[in-house]
Amino acid sequence: MIQANKYIVRDASVADLPLLVAFGLSVGEDTYLKTGYLPAAYVNGPQREYWSADYLQSVIENDKALLLVVLDGDQLVGMTEVEQLGPDEAVMWKLYVQKAYHGRGIGSRLLQEIVECLPKGVERLKTEYYDTNVPAAGFYKAKGFTFLERKADLFEGNKIPYTYLIKKLKQQSKIY
Repeated sequence: MIQANKYIVRDASVADLPLLVAFGLSVGEDTYLKTGYLPAAYVNGPQREYWSADYLQSVIENDKALLLVVLDGDQLVGMTEVEQLGPDEAVMWKLYVQKAYHGRGIGSRLLQEIVECLPKGVERLKTEYYDTNVPAAGFYKAKGFTFLERKADLFEGNKIPYTYLIKKLKQQSKIY
């Protein structure tokens, strides 16, 4: 457990599942629905599956994955999910911070923690963002991620475009 200012960053546990599910609903609303970045049916359908208790528990129990949470007291204010794909590569599937906590360095701290927790030998970290999410694009660019490829999901006859990015890791990682 690491305390950054007043925020605590730690591994998620099964006891955190109710907080994580509620957090997912909240950030889905703030990040995609209120902004219009994604259609409501997509956020409430395919996107919601990745915030289910069953899915999140499978991540917590996966020895090739890491799910970190950030707490302000007993309130979940940020999280990230990373999975090791191979001996030299990992993918960060999620990095979210509650809108009210944006601009406080929490996202940067989560990214730093993930890089430090990756097993030794991981040289590349991939991530993705929906193309409509301009703030995410700016965040990842500022953190040294570069373009890898563009893809799209098909949903109800519409394309939902997203961009994959990659970051080459320079520092040695520790085993988690």
